[in-house]
Amino acid sequence: MTESNEKPYSNENAYKFNSQILPKLNDVCRPLFENTGVSSFRYFRIFEDSSYINLSTSEEWLKVRLEKIHDNGVNFHAPLQSAVEEKCEYYLWPDNPNDSVSKLFIDFVIWNGFSVYQRKGNSVEAWSFGADVNAQNMKNFYLNNTHIITNFVNFFKVQTPSLVDESNNDIRAHFRDKISIEPNLPVDPCKNFESNLWSDGIPIKTDQNYVLITTREFQSGFLLSRGCTVKEAAQILKISHRTVDSHLVSLKRKTNCPYKPDLIKVFIDNFDYLPKNFDLLLLNNLKK
Repeated sequence: MTESNEKPYSNENAYKFNSQILPKLNDVCRPLFENTGVSSFRYFRIFEDSSYINLSTSEEWLKVRLEKIHDNGVNFHAPLQSAVEEKCEYYLWPDNPNDSVSKLFIDFVIWNGFSVYQRKGNSVEAWSFGADVNAQNMKNFYLNNTHIITNFVNFFKVQTPSLVDESNNDIRAHFRDKISIEPNLPVDPCKNFESNLWSDGIPIKTDQNYVLITTREFQSGFLLSRGCTVKEAAQILKISHRTVDSHLVSLKRKTNCPYKPDLIKVFIDNFDYLPKNFDLLLLNNLKK
């Protein structure tokens, strides 16, 4: 029997680095975990030489991923290649996990997720959010709240320099084979999620079913549910109070809530988990 001269493959340093910064990573993610159904977060940045930085709040998942999974998974690599520098691209995880990375998430009771991709120079960054494997209602959370996810991504970008020294090659992991991150547009599995999502309206759950409302209707109703008067909402949105009134009338019709307390209850039922300090960020990041 001939012994192999191949150098043992190891991403041990990358795992040790994640363990080292895990308490701080959890602190950064705590507001997200405490106010939403998201239970797992992963930051991934791959460079053109196929080295990558991978941080995860799910430490045991990351250990197995670094030791045993040597590709990026079809489900996650296709949207990675579609990433652009100008804006974030959104990707809702599929119903049927069918590649190595996806199946590993399932093994650790993580699924029902959402990822955000953006190209950065000679690399692509990804921020992935996972939930319990049985939390199928999380799809509705992502559909209703891409603005919250985007706000967190922007917040995490500010925190990244304090977590990672990107010039330190020792903390990077490596794929066994070269993985291309060359742009490959268009990619069917990752159509522009945001444009598809908002094109018909924002879904909101009523007692009977889901209805679609416009962005301005959402903004008006959301501010009303947070205690604003019509005039105060108009000042925040920089529109007339009559226009806010018009949006509220439309909301009452769509949600079958003829009275103001009933309409407020619908918005509280849908969005009460959002901390108050999200309000202005939310309003500023929604499409106008």
